[in-house]
Amino acid sequence: MNIGGVVNAEWNGANVAPSLGAPVDLAHCESFVLGSLQVEPRLRQLAYADGTRESLEPRVMEVLVALSRAHGEVVSRSDLQSACWRGTVVGEDAVQRVIQRLRKVAARAESFEIETITKVGYRLTLTEADPMSARGDVPSLALLPFDDRSGLGGDDSFSMGLVDDIIDALSEGVNVRVLASSATARLRNSPPTDLAAAGAAMGVRYFLGGNFRRVSGQLMLTAHLIEAASETIVWTRKFERPLGELAALESELVSELAAWLGATIFKLEMDRALRKPANLTAWECTARSLAAIREYGLEPLTRSIAEAQRAVDIAPDYGLARAYLALTVSGAYLSFSLHDPAQERDIRHHIERAFVLDPDNAAVLAAIACASAYIGRPADGMPRALKAIRQRRGHGLAHYAAGVNALLLGMEGDAILHLENFLMVEPESHLHYITHVWRGISHTRRGRFDEGRACFNDSLGLFPTNFIAKLMLAAVDGHCGDLEIAAQHLAEALELEEIGGLPLYHARVDRFLAGSDLHQPLRDAVTEAWSALP
Repeated sequence: MNIGGVVNAEWNGANVAPSLGAPVDLAHCESFVLGSLQVEPRLRQLAYADGTRESLEPRVMEVLVALSRAHGEVVSRSDLQSACWRGTVVGEDAVQRVIQRLRKVAARAESFEIETITKVGYRLTLTEADPMSARGDVPSLALLPFDDRSGLGGDDSFSMGLVDDIIDALSEGVNVRVLASSATARLRNSPPTDLAAAGAAMGVRYFLGGNFRRVSGQLMLTAHLIEAASETIVWTRKFERPLGELAALESELVSELAAWLGATIFKLEMDRALRKPANLTAWECTARSLAAIREYGLEPLTRSIAEAQRAVDIAPDYGLARAYLALTVSGAYLSFSLHDPAQERDIRHHIERAFVLDPDNAAVLAAIACASAYIGRPADGMPRALKAIRQRRGHGLAHYAAGVNALLLGMEGDAILHLENFLMVEPESHLHYITHVWRGISHTRRGRFDEGRACFNDSLGLFPTNFIAKLMLAAVDGHCGDLEIAAQHLAEALELEEIGGLPLYHARVDRFLAGSDLHQPLRDAVTEAWSALP
C-alpha cells in the first residue's frame, strides 16, 4: 500500500524513523486505512466504521499522513515540521494542537493511538484487537461533577451525593456501564478540559454532567449527555422538584434521571449500530435486532431474527446473542405461526443454550424469560424474569418479561404492575406499543373491557398499523355485542398484515387468553366477526 507516496515496510517497534523525505503533498497521497478508519488525504476526508464522515484541516491531515507512513516508528519533531510545515519553525503549541486534534479522531475511531515519546517525537500505532472484541459490549459512561449555579455555596456535599446516587441508579440497568465514583474522584476537583482525550484515557464513550440551582423554593437540575469523542451534547433534560420535599423526592428524581438516560443511550447506540456498514460486533447486532422491531410485522421480525442470527454467527458462545435469537424467533412464532411443537423445541434449545452460557446475566435472563412466555411456558419464564429484576431493577425488559409471564399464569394484577414498571424505567423505549397491548390483554382477561380498549387504543396511538391491537379490539367489541364494529376492526387487521386468516387469529387468541374464563367467549366473538366480514 502507498501511504503519502512511500511504500509500506515492516513496522519495527520504537525505532526512530529515517527521514520522511519530501514534504507531504495531499494531492498525490493515496487513500489508506488505519484499522476500521478509511483515510482519504486528497479529499481531506475520514470515513468511520459507523458510516459517518469527517473533514480534517489540511495541516492535520498532513500530520496524520506523515505519522502513518512512518509505519509505527517514532517521528521526530523536526522531521514532522519539515514534512508538514515545510521547514517553517513553529512553536510547540502549534504541533500540540494538531496532535490533540488527531487524538480526538483516534478516540472516535478506536483503531489507532498517537503516543508522545518524551524529548523525541510522536508515534502512531494501530490498536490491537482484543480476542473478546467480536462480542462487543454496552458503552461506558463517566460522571462529571454537577455545577452549583445557585451562588449560595455549601452545596458541595449535595453535588457529590447526587453523582454517587446517579451512579448507583444507572448500575441498576443494563444499557450502559458506568464507572465507579472512585474511578472518577479526581474529576471533582479538576474536570477535564479535553473530553476526547479524557474519554480515550478512561475508556468511556459518554460523559454525564450538568448543573443545579435553588430558585424560589425549587431545585432545578439540568443534565447533559456528552459524546466524548466529538465533545458534543447529544441529550439534555431538565428536572424540577420542590425544595421542601427534596429529601423525600431525591431518590425518585435520581431514578427518573437514570431511566431517561439509560433509554436514551440505548437509542443512540441502536442508531449508531444501524449506521455502521461493516465490522459489527455481536452486541451491535443485538442492538440492530431490537431496532428492527420499532415496527411490527413479519418483515421487521424477519430482519430482527437475521440480526440476532448474525450476532450468534459472530460470537457463537455469547449468551446475549443466543438469548436474542430465542427472543426474536419466539416473537415471530407467537405472532405468525400456528401451533408447532417442532418450532417450540427449537426455541427451547436456544433458550437453554443462552442460559448455560450466561446464567447470571440479567439481560440474558430477561430475554429468555420473554421467549419462554411466547411459546406458552410461563412457569419456566417467570422465575428467570424475577431473578433479572432482583439483579437489575432498572432493566426494563425484565419487568416486561415478568408482566407477560404473570399474565399467562393468571396473575393479571401482577402483570399490570410489572408492565407499568417497564413503562416507567424505560420511558423512551420503542417497545411501548407492544407493552400497551399486553396491558390491554391483562385487563381484558379480568373482564375490564373499557380499560382493555383504552390500552389497545394507546398502542394504536403509538403505532397505528398494529394489527394485534385491532384483533383484540375485534374480540372485545364482538363479545360486548357490537358485531359491526368488531368486523370493521377485523377487516382493518387483515389489511394491515402480510398474512392473516381465522386459524391464525384463533391461535393468537388462544395464546393471549389461555387459562382465562373469557378465553372461549372471546374466541367465539372473533369467529362471529369473521363471519360478518363483507
